[in-house]
Amino acid sequence: MRIYLAHIHEGGRPYEGEEPPELLALENDPILRTRSPVRYDLVAEVVHHELLVRGRVETDLEALCSRCGEFFSTRVCDSSFLRAYELSGEVDTVDLNADLREAILLKTSQFPLCSPNCLGICPQCGANLNERPCGCRPPTTEGGAWGVLDSLDV
Repeated sequence: MRIYLAHIHEGGRPYEGEEPPELLALENDPILRTRSPVRYDLVAEVVHHELLVRGRVETDLEALCSRCGEFFSTRVCDSSFLRAYELSGEVDTVDLNADLREAILLKTSQFPLCSPNCLGICPQCGANLNERPCGCRPPTTEGGAWGVLDSLDV
């Protein structure tokens, strides 16, 4: 998205629209997939020697759950998008694409969960415990889960 400074009048100018999902450059990402365009609802205004852009940026993604390994749909939104661009010299346009991408990616969880109650997968057989219980028995280790450390000779 480009903002042409000549189109901004006193009091600012609203910008509403979409950018293609390719803006996020997630084509080879193993954890995130784009599902929709990047939508924005912004206001741009010139304040002193800066272009101030504020508003909302959002998109729909598919994310790989960090517990169960299944993809799920999620909406990522930055409702307090705010950027200032210094206007100097012969600047007549400002490109917001990198900042729109950054805003979405910074609001995306590093360890996405399909649900706060996601049960994950069985560490023994790999079954998705959200779909059905697997029947595996928890491993028995003398002294509990940390018992094997007690036997180390350090």
